[in-house]
This record gives sequence, structure tokens and C-alpha cells, in this order.
Amino acid sequence: MKRGLVGSTLIAAAALVICTQSPATALTFSACKSNKTSKVRPGSITLGTASCKGKETQVTWDSAGPAGPAGPAGPAGPAGPTGPVGSTGAQKLVIPASAFQSDGSGDDANFFYSFFDPGLEPAGGNNACMEAPVTLPNGATITGFEMHLVDNSTGDITFSLSRIDNTMATLDFGIASVSSSGASTSVQNLSTTTIQSGTETVDTDHSYLVTFCFGGNTGFMILAAGVSYTLP
Repeated sequence: MKRGLVGSTLIAAAALVICTQSPATALTFSACKSNKTSKVRPGSITLGTASCKGKETQVTWDSAGPAGPAGPAGPAGPAGPTGPVGSTGAQKLVIPASAFQSDGSGDDANFFYSFFDPGLEPAGGNNACMEAPVTLPNGATITGFEMHLVDNSTGDITFSLSRIDNTMATLDFGIASVSSSGASTSVQNLSTTTIQSGTETVDTDHSYLVTFCFGGNTGFMILAAGVSYTLP
């Protein structure tokens, strides 16, 4: 009689016990001439059965135990794609000439915006006063004000960035301002970084607008206004 060692258990058998690590390998345990085989399920070993004169011999070894410790972490994966470039803190709001409307005083009807000339013009020697809203995000800090226009007139115009106190119903003209000069058919690009209070931060208690009056002058064409600001 031969003896096979399965795990730490010594088993007496009529033939040598065959051990395998493959979970799909059939093992045979022979106690006599007639052999039967069985498949091994993962985590256990079943050593067939043999029939001898109406008696059966069966040996089963369950090798399932607690899970071992986790293996070491694998190598880092490849770097992901580069994300989109974010906007910088400096921003500019551009206000087109078509956004200006009469403030309700002076000669209100004496101005026009032409489809053929890209700007707002006075219709004659009248003093139409104009205004356009300035919509900035809450928390923005105003850093500059600019105007783009043609001044081919003997007179000059002062343009103002003004502030309304929504809680006190007061208007503060000219927290920043620029003025045209001379007479030329060339475009004037006027700008300033001087803010009346030194620092102007937008909040929900104030609103802003650009204002000016033609002052009875002709030869003007207003192209656009601009307000520069930074975000926190």
C-alpha cells in the first residue's frame, strides 16, 4: 500500500494520490480496479471515488483559507490630456454704439445709428445726451475706461463712466472719464486707468453706465466704449 500526502494530512490509499494546482484537472483516487474521477473546484480538492464490492471510498480536502494580504500597488498610469486654458484675471467689457440711448433730456430725437456708417452720430447741431448700461460681474474691480470714436468737430466731448447707488438713489458722474480733442476723420482711441476713488469694486448695491452729451456739435461718430476689470 502506498501513502499520498495531501496538504498536511496523511492518507492511506491503494494507489498514489495525484496532486495538482490546476482547478480544472481531474484527480483519481484508486482503492481497487474500478476508478472514478471528479473535477476540482477552485479552493478545494476532491479525490474521486472508487467502488469495491459495494463500498465506496472518497477523500475530499478543502484547501480554502483566509485571503492573503494585498499585493503591492501597480505602476502609475499615463498622464491624462492637458485641460483647457483658463481665463486670466484681466477682462474687458465692450459696449457697442448701438447700446446707447437717449437719457430723456435735450434734443432726444436728433441722433441716429446708421447701418452704413458703423457708429452713433448726432443728426444736427443739437444737444442729445446718451447713456448705455455697463453690466459687470459682482466682485469685479474696475481698472480702466475707454472710448473709441471719430471727432471731426470744432467741439469736444467728455465721456464718463458713472455709478448709481441703488440703495440711496444717487448718481455719481465720472468715476472715470476721457475727453476727445481736435478735429480729424481718424479714429480716436481714448483710455484712462485713473479711477476717482482709487479702487472701484462692483457689488450688488451699485450699477454703472456710460454717459455723454453731443453738446450741439456735429462731425462725431461714436464707435464703442470699453470697461476693463479684474476678477478676484
